[in-house]
Amino acid sequence: RDVEARFRPFDHVPAWERLVEHAADPNVFYAPWALLPAVRHLRGGQALRVLLFLRNGEGEVLDGLLPLFERTCGGLVTSLHSYQHRYCFSAEPLLCRGREGEVARSFAAWLQQRRFRHPLLTLRGLDSEGVWLRELGPALRGRGLRYQQSAPVQRALLRLNVGLEAFLQRTPAKKHREYRRLQERLAELGELRLQVLRPDARDLQAWLDEFIVLELKGWKGREGTALGSRAECRRFFEETARSAHARGLLVMMRMSLDGRPVAMLCDFLAPPGRYAFKTAYDEDYARYAPGVLLEIENARQTFADPRGVEWLDSCAAPDNALLNRLYPDRRTLSDLTACAQGLAWVGLWMSARLKRLRQRRKRLAQAQSGD
Repeated sequence: RDVEARFRPFDHVPAWERLVEHAADPNVFYAPWALLPAVRHLRGGQALRVLLFLRNGEGEVLDGLLPLFERTCGGLVTSLHSYQHRYCFSAEPLLCRGREGEVARSFAAWLQQRRFRHPLLTLRGLDSEGVWLRELGPALRGRGLRYQQSAPVQRALLRLNVGLEAFLQRTPAKKHREYRRLQERLAELGELRLQVLRPDARDLQAWLDEFIVLELKGWKGREGTALGSRAECRRFFEETARSAHARGLLVMMRMSLDGRPVAMLCDFLAPPGRYAFKTAYDEDYARYAPGVLLEIENARQTFADPRGVEWLDSCAAPDNALLNRLYPDRRTLSDLTACAQGLAWVGLWMSARLKRLRQRRKRLAQAQSGD
């Protein structure tokens, strides 16, 4: 049975934690220790709706969890969208392994029952090879719901089964020589050290503070998109990082020169996956490419100590040339839009037309103000 939660998350955290451990496809951003801080600090005015797919049994058995938010389209209908914030790089729902089909069918039934209240559903950034997309299509068709998938995009992924040598061979020998030369030149400026945050480290807050300061110093700080640019973003990051560290799921690396960080990164673990969450580097040393050097060292460390990880998701934009060059594999992502037939489909078409008209008027107004 599917339950539409009035988001009282702490009532379900134990079952939620078990679902994370048995998920068919991992998603670190929907784990309770990552999603709850996001809801507290980053939700803003979004109307959040969390679907919990509960099964009767011995105690509470949670087969699936899908967070959505509501958006009004053209002032006429309310659409549902994957819940994502600026630091959420996956919207794959949590599905209990072996129960994926049941959850998909329950979700399609829930959506069909509310087809006039919520005629439009948009799920973004779904793994094209994931079990959810594979099960959802037949479930929607079975309920008479129309849907379509967007053209897929790809982002860089590193599969550890390729081996370290195959990874290194991905980069031309000329580039390897250039990176070694840059590292040697950087080391000539002072004591160059590579450090990894220990699982039992007591100086976590110092690491987080250094990362915030380093990111603020660069272009993200100038554009106001750094974690430290907004108090709520910093609170989200610190709370999430502390919770991940307490569970042994936080990976942080630092390249420092005479004790000052010149590049840092922060990853989250969700075995068999690992997600590259954030990177930062000191632009004063940009000529030495410290961010690239740290990415290479991060890959080396991951191969040497995988910690149950089979792949590393770059979480980067599809056009990120650096990571596309370094990481040989790809994760294929696509959006799915579903809508009921008949009048609801007409409502979707009208709301889409109204949205385009509003966007056109906005562009015209901006052009006229520019004149």
